[in-house]
Amino acid sequence: MPESTPKDRNFQRKIEGNTIMEYSPISEEHFMELVGVDSFPLVVKVKRDFPDLSLKDVSASINEAMRSSGIPELIQPGEQIAVTAGSRGIDRIGDVIRVIGEVIREQGAEPFVVPAMGSHGGATADGQKAMVEELGAAEEVTGVPIRSSMKTVEIGSIPSGAKVFIDRTAFESNGIIAVNRVKPHTSLIGKYGSGLCKMLVVGLGKSEGAAAFHRLGPLELERLLPEMARMVMEKAPVIGGVSLVEDARDKLAIVKAVTSNDIPHLDAELLEEAGRMMPRLPFDELDVLVVEEMGKNISGTGMDANVIGRRGIRLVPDPPSPRIRRIAVLGLSEKAHGNAHGIGMADVVTQRIAQAIDWEATHANALASSFPEKGMLPLTFPTDRDAVSAALTTSWAPDTRRARMVVIKNTLALEKMLVSESLIEEAKKMEDIEQKGELGPLPFSADGQLAVEW
Repeated sequence: MPESTPKDRNFQRKIEGNTIMEYSPISEEHFMELVGVDSFPLVVKVKRDFPDLSLKDVSASINEAMRSSGIPELIQPGEQIAVTAGSRGIDRIGDVIRVIGEVIREQGAEPFVVPAMGSHGGATADGQKAMVEELGAAEEVTGVPIRSSMKTVEIGSIPSGAKVFIDRTAFESNGIIAVNRVKPHTSLIGKYGSGLCKMLVVGLGKSEGAAAFHRLGPLELERLLPEMARMVMEKAPVIGGVSLVEDARDKLAIVKAVTSNDIPHLDAELLEEAGRMMPRLPFDELDVLVVEEMGKNISGTGMDANVIGRRGIRLVPDPPSPRIRRIAVLGLSEKAHGNAHGIGMADVVTQRIAQAIDWEATHANALASSFPEKGMLPLTFPTDRDAVSAALTTSWAPDTRRARMVVIKNTLALEKMLVSESLIEEAKKMEDIEQKGELGPLPFSADGQLAVEW
């Protein structure tokens, strides 16, 4: 038995509230022996040289995009203009909203921020306001007040019968400017992903809108998203949108603003650009991927499906690559506020992530998305070291010391990673990868927690 796995270890647990309670110990004879640390592959840190495509002056770029879009001409003095803010971490979002607010005020109108994040933030007004602030768009940063509410207005239904909702505060404003990052989506397949259309339908739809949209199922979502977005634009005072694209370093690289009629076209256009810039793992086949942290601030499903090669949706095919046999997730980001939606895409997790889960928030997100499998708790192990051991044990690798293993901080931070010895020669052939340091054992603290200095 490995040193971190005593004979009386208890793996059988029940959940009471948000706590994993241990009970009914599993006996030694029923406990599958995990590979010890002496059978872990050696690893080395590598750094990837992603091209820097970032904007040199974000504020100037936002200002120019707004002024050339035709949006300011649609704003009249004295009007109340709603600006959306989502639940994802977006580079320089505080500056983006600050400049948009300044342009609105120059027209004699008053801007305010509306949290537009579906059921996130625990599906509460206070929770969504807190998320906006933590992600960098607090009023003291932007100069724009936040008006958070979960009240909605049902504005109609599309021929399929799906109802369309919108935040009441935004609906009753004089104008709405949608702001969102354009990026390949974790569930949508096709020419529409995360972007302005999704912000209008799902983000501004709050819990009811998000649930009504996702209830259609992923095979219908891509087709119906633009139809539902057009209904929002026809019946709500949407005057335009600001699209943001980040490069592989997660820095703003493209900013475009358009009036409402051009929003669907801009979404499709920029999705291709975003897909080309998006960072991905440099290997198509892995035995084990270790993810140090997941969370809603990182991806809508905690881990980006396009990075890990799993959508985690039954009856929906996964991306063609990468193909990863086992995924171990070790921790939950503090900024996720306990929402572990997407944890079901992992194969093994740790007790510390299980204890950090707010099950009410996670269940609300899983139900609103209509993907309950993404909120299911995988096999849970006491320490990081045990979880990695379990992933290696079940990876089908004939010799776990030669397993193809990668360790990353999260699916947004892919500039630095640990790669196993068996991947070094393959990595050396890649021009954008540089080895940093020497081969050594995967570092753990005395209590079995991963101890990587990124």
